[in-house]
Amino acid sequence: MNVKVYALIERLIVCWDEVKNAAVYHVHLLIGDWNRRIEVINGIQTVVEDKKQKMQEIALIHADRNYKYCSFKNLARIHVTDTSTTYGCMKKETGLEYYVLVEAEDRQRNVIDSSDKVSGRVLSMDNGYATQG
Repeated sequence: MNVKVYALIERLIVCWDEVKNAAVYHVHLLIGDWNRRIEVINGIQTVVEDKKQKMQEIALIHADRNYKYCSFKNLARIHVTDTSTTYGCMKKETGLEYYVLVEAEDRQRNVIDSSDKVSGRVLSMDNGYATQG
């Protein structure tokens, strides 16, 4: 199943292909965490991340078979944070990312198709402009 994720200000819009014989679609919103951290290795500060990403489901929408889209609103930008320095404001990668997974279920409650996890980044307003980072 093909899934597309569109970024808007504080929202993600998800669209998917129709699956024949689907009675309901389950749209999962997940947060993936690479657990990025700074460690000192041989006297040098290095950014280290876990080899396996941890996933946590934060929302689940059940969409009727007639709908091929849904939206998640009031989402924060989680892939970067703003850090203040003496030279101004800098962006820092957090290792967090939104992911969406869509499953199609038939009338007997069997999952008949599912998508891969598709990442999405929420836009936010920076100095009057919509931006991802």
